[in-house]
Amino acid sequence: MRRAKQILIVVVAAMVALAPAKARADQKDQCIDASVHGQELRDQGKLVAAREALLACGARACPALLRKECAGWLADVEARTPSIVIAATDEAGHDTADVQVTLDGAPFLARLEGQAIAVDPGTHLLRFAHAGSAGIEQSVILREGERRRAITVRFPPHGAGAPAAPPAPIVATSPARPVAVAAFGGVAVASGITFAVLGLGAKNDAATLRTTCAPACSASAVDAVRRKEIGANVALGVGVLATAAAAVLVFTWPPAAAPKPSVAVRPVLGGAIAALALTF
Repeated sequence: MRRAKQILIVVVAAMVALAPAKARADQKDQCIDASVHGQELRDQGKLVAAREALLACGARACPALLRKECAGWLADVEARTPSIVIAATDEAGHDTADVQVTLDGAPFLARLEGQAIAVDPGTHLLRFAHAGSAGIEQSVILREGERRRAITVRFPPHGAGAPAAPPAPIVATSPARPVAVAAFGGVAVASGITFAVLGLGAKNDAATLRTTCAPACSASAVDAVRRKEIGANVALGVGVLATAAAAVLVFTWPPAAAPKPSVAVRPVLGGAIAALALTF
């Protein structure tokens, strides 16, 4: 009987001695798992969750070598993690903390405390709710290492609806067509007068040459008559084109699409030449 008691005591003592060893082994496995998971989350850009995992593998119960590695990874993650500071003003423009915030559709803050809050880098949608006011949405892009990004919203007055659409701009009727018609008409009239003056002058000069010096008239005298004839023909052509263009504008051309006329008159010996250009 005495021997049986001694055996029992030895067995119980062995169990007590093995229990802490097993616990330490389990703790070591948890530390290793936390370090691996923390690195995976860091590489995925989930820096907030990575920080929590690396804090776990840096606990005093973890092996010293692993704690040292986790401390270095943790410092890198904390330096890269952006943070935001949210503020809001009520309908009167006063600071208010009674604001509920969701981040990407998930609950984020039940009340504003004015503290910097770590958020993963990337694009996020924030929604702000305040009693009696319409909700406000704001999209933000947070960059790695961006610290204490200030985000401020102002709630509209109670019962305020969506802002009224701005009145439609008043568009005056384009004067392009009347101006163009008047310009073409003026060119046509000027061209007609030029044609008449040059043509009549060329006819009279030719008759004078026939009665005074033909057929031995000087070349300069003959050239002067020819220049007047050419000028008269050019004026006639410009007048015809201007008249046709004015008619097109009056009867068929949309007001907004009216071309811009450009008229140039170049003097020549014995008369002038009018040039007409249309810019579409």
